[in-house]
Amino acid sequence: MPFEKGYLLFGLTAAIIYAIAASSLKTASDRGAKSLHTTLIANIVTAFAFMAFVPWTSGRIFPQTWWPSIIVGVLFAAGQLCTVLALSRGHASVATPVMGSKAVIVAFTLVLFGRPIGIPVWIGALLTSIGIAVLAFQREKGARGMAPSIIFALLAALFFAVFDALTQLWSPGITFGRLIPWAMLISAVATVPPLLIMNRGLPALPRQAIGYLALGVALLTTQSLILIWSIGAFSDAAGLNVVYGSRGIWSVLVVWMFGHHFSKDERFTGTGTVVRRLAAASLIAAAIVLVFVFR
Repeated sequence: MPFEKGYLLFGLTAAIIYAIAASSLKTASDRGAKSLHTTLIANIVTAFAFMAFVPWTSGRIFPQTWWPSIIVGVLFAAGQLCTVLALSRGHASVATPVMGSKAVIVAFTLVLFGRPIGIPVWIGALLTSIGIAVLAFQREKGARGMAPSIIFALLAALFFAVFDALTQLWSPGITFGRLIPWAMLISAVATVPPLLIMNRGLPALPRQAIGYLALGVALLTTQSLILIWSIGAFSDAAGLNVVYGSRGIWSVLVVWMFGHHFSKDERFTGTGTVVRRLAAASLIAAAIVLVFVFR
């Protein structure tokens, strides 16, 4: 029954929130916020959010329980950094769809760890990736300049995919409340000092970027809470990521409907662009239906 998998709506909610966050962070970057600003603030806020809103599991912490937190914490930090670099070096409506390749990487990672994935999920993940490829395909002038953004987006997808898979695999034995809050704290600790040292302190943040940066970080943290908690609670990283893959089309819709509030240069024109993105939306919608109904 579709309602038995109602938890997948958490993935959909996270996707919509992420799309707005991505546009806001891109606008902050356009207004002078550095990748350093966004990465530092996002990691610190995310760590505090998980420590505040995720109940910690009581009991002593042993080496066999804290080393997984170090691994997933470093993976999350790397994914966060690559996400910021992808958004700062390209358009949110290009980088975000590319990150949706995470759905296939998650499924493949779970199979490598011996967790079987149903055929509908595989088909859904592949449809999502094809839809993402259609969204990311650019014929417009200046598309070649998007290569760094696409590369960082793919790296972000890889790091976050392994993070999600390990969260599903390790949460039952270690408990989510012991694994993830520590991981987020480790993520912040692992990134803040090195970034400050490498950049010789924190450069001044332009006033015109503060509002967009604050909104983007708040939304980015919110969607992380929703998605990661859902994976830990329902142990379905593959299914949730197929639905979460819809963030690519949501990103395009956010730019189309609210572009005047964000970066105006991201708004697209032309029949070919619209047709491609509608085709991508149809593929991603089909993937979501497969996961909801036929699994």
